[in-house]
Amino acid sequence: MFVGSPGVGADHVSELNFPGDRVHASTADNDGIDDWSQGVHGQDPSTEQFGASGFESAPGSEVELTEMPFGDAHGEYFEEASPSAIRMGKIIAGIR
Repeated sequence: MFVGSPGVGADHVSELNFPGDRVHASTADNDGIDDWSQGVHGQDPSTEQFGASGFESAPGSEVELTEMPFGDAHGEYFEEASPSAIRMGKIIAGIR
């Protein structure tokens, strides 16, 4: 499971030796990680091209210029009752 990942050193889920339906990924709309990754670590695992199963995250807090380096949204995936935390719990429990 990847959240807010800048890439995983692979261009496609098949390079991880896991079926795509067993690899899950999400990136919040306001997570500044997207502005920093630019393919340095391989394909963003939350893109359709990567081939993982995507899941919903809240957009996250909007990035403020004073926040370093990715903004608050980069750390909000695990907030209690957030869409991403709920979904991750279901995935872990085997309730997809």
